[in-house]
Amino acid sequence: MFYERTSEGDPPIDIAVVKQHLKVRSGAENELLAIYLKAAVTAGEKYTSRDFSVGTWKVTVDEFVELQCLYRSPIVTVTSITHLVDDSAVAVATSIWYFNRGHQWSEVRLKESQEWPTDTDVRNGAIVATFTTDPGKRYIGGMKLGLLKHIAFLYENRGDFQPGKNDIKDSGASIHYDQFRISRV
Repeated sequence: MFYERTSEGDPPIDIAVVKQHLKVRSGAENELLAIYLKAAVTAGEKYTSRDFSVGTWKVTVDEFVELQCLYRSPIVTVTSITHLVDDSAVAVATSIWYFNRGHQWSEVRLKESQEWPTDTDVRNGAIVATFTTDPGKRYIGGMKLGLLKHIAFLYENRGDFQPGKNDIKDSGASIHYDQFRISRV
């Protein structure tokens, strides 16, 4: 299973909010703060397995059964599923499957008395599902607080930070992120 982000929206906070939180008045550090914001969003998304902005994703799988658990969240909709037949992408009819949105993960399921296509090429990555994610309002407060704590930690420790340390835990951002983190079994 391989996930690829094909588009992403704006993060839940912007540089102006970061500057206000850090009490930075000058524009001289905007570029540095933008780097910290991007790093904090990336780390937060990886830590929680949730997207912090609206985005479009493609997941590539080898067999249809792998679509039963999609671990990006929160998924709003699955827009298409294609599979390779003689090296050509063919759409899987929406009349045979449905999307089930869950809290920890989402899934694509067959409708009653339907079957997945059997003419799919036998090769790696023969099936591609495209879906959209949107954090909505449910987790936005925890995301913002976690991001601000993480960015403040990076800003205060610039030059002294040791790569390889767990800066999400050290910054205190994990307290906010753990409320909506997708657990891995």
